[in-house]
Amino acid sequence: MKFVFSNRFYALLIAAAVLLLATFAFASLGWFVLAFDVLLIIAAIADHFASRKTAAELSAARVFQKRPAIGDPTEVTLHITNSSRRTVLLKVKDEIPPDMHLGETGRESTMQLEPNSVGTYSYSLTPPRRGLYEFGETAVRFLSRFGLVWCQTSLGAAESLKVYPNIRRVREIELRALGARSFLAVQRRAVRRGEGREFESCGITLRAMRCGISPGRQRRVDRS
Repeated sequence: MKFVFSNRFYALLIAAAVLLLATFAFASLGWFVLAFDVLLIIAAIADHFASRKTAAELSAARVFQKRPAIGDPTEVTLHITNSSRRTVLLKVKDEIPPDMHLGETGRESTMQLEPNSVGTYSYSLTPPRRGLYEFGETAVRFLSRFGLVWCQTSLGAAESLKVYPNIRRVREIELRALGARSFLAVQRRAVRRGEGREFESCGITLRAMRCGISPGRQRRVDRS
């Protein structure tokens, strides 16, 4: 299990270096500061080995809120369980497929878990196309017992996720297309129903138009 030094370690190391510069004229104090630096590094390594047991008491589970579909944001929730007897400070980073579009919340989180507790973190992903996507293990860093190093480990398991077409969006497009076709059909029927019959609404019949009879007098009109 890998580790990186924490801010506390660097703060102690810098303080020792400043003290060494301040007491440069005193050789005896210089050796004391040098010995302190060596002991600090040894303590950090020992702190790392003493904290390895905590990694076995952490677990992670990835839950998808719904079946992923093309172009539809899907919420992913991480459940981190702390089964140890001490409070653990965690930095969590989920390994997501590089082709998926990540939401604004990001895939990283920092949480502090009490003994025998569960922490959750959610983020959203949008698949650009259908197919099979691969998720990796969840990368976790937790602070060691004395806070000198961040221990790195991986939780959970890699899994595959299959993305299907967006049925809901397809149905919306179909409904819109059906609505547009229905509207055009109604418009065509309205035009067909009124075509050639505009004079009938004014009281002029087709026979009167052919014979040249005025609707008020119902007799032939002399056009000479």
